[in-house]
Amino acid sequence: MSLCRSLALLLTATSIFRGQQPPSYTIAGTIVDHLSGRPLPGILVSVTTVARNSEPISVLTAADGRFTFPNLVAGKYALAAERRGARPELYLQHGEFSTAIVTGPGLDSEHITFPLSAPARLSGTVLDSEGDPVPGAQIMLFTQVQVDGLPQLMQVNNAMASQSGAFRFSNLRGRAITSPCEGIRGTRKTRQLRRNRLMPCPPLRPSSTSPTLRPILAMSPILPLLSHSI
Repeated sequence: MSLCRSLALLLTATSIFRGQQPPSYTIAGTIVDHLSGRPLPGILVSVTTVARNSEPISVLTAADGRFTFPNLVAGKYALAAERRGARPELYLQHGEFSTAIVTGPGLDSEHITFPLSAPARLSGTVLDSEGDPVPGAQIMLFTQVQVDGLPQLMQVNNAMASQSGAFRFSNLRGRAITSPCEGIRGTRKTRQLRRNRLMPCPPLRPSSTSPTLRPILAMSPILPLLSHSI
């Protein structure tokens, strides 16, 4: 009789213990190219809790671009994706802002579509007022950010023009890049040019390598060669 009572107590204690375990949730979705919508395989995806500093959990997307993070507790998570050789990009990131993923009762966190930007390239040639290349010109690349609700330019990169006046910026996040009219400054020690003068530039023109080029934002993964007079 005592043995039966012991077994009953053990089963009751086990049931209570299981009942005290918190429910688990899943973050899942698909990584797609932000221009074509095509699923992207082999993308490194990671989640990190927002409330506390913890090690990220990472997986690679499958052939269909899918990713899954099971057995997560309820909370707020930062979701990031990264192409090989590129910088990590947060979910729906725009400048310093992004969208967190929240798990919990009644919340759908398993049907996420993550539009991932392609690394952009910006190249061009620095020319003087007579159309000659400017070797050694200092080129600074800026992006537009919001500070206290006001647009501000923030420097994100710099380069030096080659002997032919050519310059190139690689591995740039396309959604964060302003047009070259707003984003490039040139400096040269000469009377013909003003130092740190914000460059004017011709309008961007679509090319065969960049048919979806936008005139204001550099949304295309590859930008055509541009000539800029400063």
